[in-house]
Amino acid sequence: MDAPSRPSPPGQGLLRFHVANAEALAFRSDFSRDLYELSLRLSLEKSDNTRRAYLAENLRFLRALDKSPKEINERDVRDYIVELALNRANSFSRIAQAYSALRYFYERIRKQDFFRELPAPRKDEDRPTPLTPAHAERVIRAGRDPRSRAMLRLIYNAGLRSRELIELRRSDFDVEEGALLIDAGGSNERRVKLSPALFFVLEEYLTAAQENGLIFPGRGADGKLGKRTVERAFQAALKNANLPEKTDIRALRAAGAEKRLLEKKTAEEMEKARRKTGFNALRSKPRRPAPPPDDPGES
Repeated sequence: MDAPSRPSPPGQGLLRFHVANAEALAFRSDFSRDLYELSLRLSLEKSDNTRRAYLAENLRFLRALDKSPKEINERDVRDYIVELALNRANSFSRIAQAYSALRYFYERIRKQDFFRELPAPRKDEDRPTPLTPAHAERVIRAGRDPRSRAMLRLIYNAGLRSRELIELRRSDFDVEEGALLIDAGGSNERRVKLSPALFFVLEEYLTAAQENGLIFPGRGADGKLGKRTVERAFQAALKNANLPEKTDIRALRAAGAEKRLLEKKTAEEMEKARRKTGFNALRSKPRRPAPPPDDPGES
C-alpha cells in the first residue's frame, strides 16, 4: 500500500488542487472547497490510489446530478447507487467503490447520515451454493480425519457458525441434559439438544479438554483454530465426496437447518394424522380405546 502523502499548507494545497482538477471543476466551482477537504482528509488516512479514486467517484456523482454537496439529499445518493447497480456494464468493484467513496465523503466530511437505510452492495457469489441434506451427510462422511468429521457434524447438527465452533469449550456442554449452550455474542445465547450419537462422536474431545478448555484447540497464538482451518476441512471433505458444487461451509449449516425443518414438519404431520385417524403412523393397527373405569357401585 502506498504511504500516505503529507498534505500541503491549506492555501498552497487548495491552489494545487484547483490546478490538478481544473477540468473536472470547470463546470461547477462552488463545491471545490468541499472536495479539497475530502482530498486533505484522504491524504492523511488513505493511500494515493484510494484518494484519487474517491475524488474521481465524487466528482462523477456531482457532475451527473449537477448539484453541489449542500444540495445533495439521501434520495439522490440512493437513486445514483441503484442506477449503477442496474447497469450491467458496471462491475461489482465499480459499484462498491462508488458506494464507499460517497459514504466516506458524506459521513466523514459533510456529517450527513445518508447510508443508514442503504446497505452496502454484495456480490451474488457471496451466497453459497446450497447443499441438500443428503449431500451434506456425504460431505461429513468424507472428512479427512475424525476431528474434521466431528467439527463438520457439529456445524451440521447443531447449526454452529465457524466462529462459534472455534470458541466451543468443555463447560458449554451439558452431558447429563444432552445439550449445548452456544454463545452467539453479546447477550445472545441459545441451547441446542444433541443426540446421543453426536455425544459419542465428541466423547474423545470432551474427555481431552480441560474444565474450561477449548474442544478443538489450534496452533494460533491464542490457542484457537482459525476460520480458514475450518473452511479448509470442509473443502477437503467436499472434494473427497466428489461433489462439483463451488460453495463454502455456510452451505453445510444451511443444509442442517433444512433437515431440522423437514423433521419438524414431518413430526407435526404425523401427529396431526394420528389425532385425526387414531392411527400411529409407525404402527399398522389403530389404538384400542382404553376400557372404562370400573363403577364402584357395581358389586
